[in-house]
Parts: sequence; structure tokens; C-alpha cells
Amino acid sequence: HVDNLVIETRPGLLMTANLYRPAKPTASMPGMLIVHSHQQPKHVGWRQDMAMTWARAGCVVIVPDLVGHGERRQHPFPESNPHEYH
Repeated sequence: HVDNLVIETRPGLLMTANLYRPAKPTASMPGMLIVHSHQQPKHVGWRQDMAMTWARAGCVVIVPDLVGHGERRQHPFPESNPHEYH
């Protein structure tokens, strides 16, 4: 299961994230945070595959968009090359 979240990390500052949960949750599950650094945002295929793999293994995984990336992108740079972030 994947939940699309909008979290207010501090007053007036919103963060978008995807929360991956196991299909059959248990009372206690490990949690994982996957941060994309200066790479591509949370919606790229290999990052989704990584989160789904860990969720299938029984983990709860959150993958946020950092400021300036993905849904939080606010810079004017073109996206002609998705690997190029300045």
C-alpha cells in the first residue's frame, strides 16, 4: 500500500512524501527513511522499486521530496535531463 502524504514539518513548510506499508501489517514493524539527496525525486522507478521491496519485506518506508525536488521543486532549471540538478 502507498499513501501520498503532505506533512507540515514546521509552521507553513509543507513536505510531500510517499509512505509504503506492508499489505499485512503486524503490531511491530521496522521503519525506514529513503532520502534522495541531490538525485532524482521520490517518483523515479528505481526508488519506488526499493521502497516496495522493503515494504514487501515487512518494513514501513517513507520517501520524502526534499526542498527543491519533485513536488517541492521551486527552481527554474529545465527538466530536459532528469539526472541534472544544479
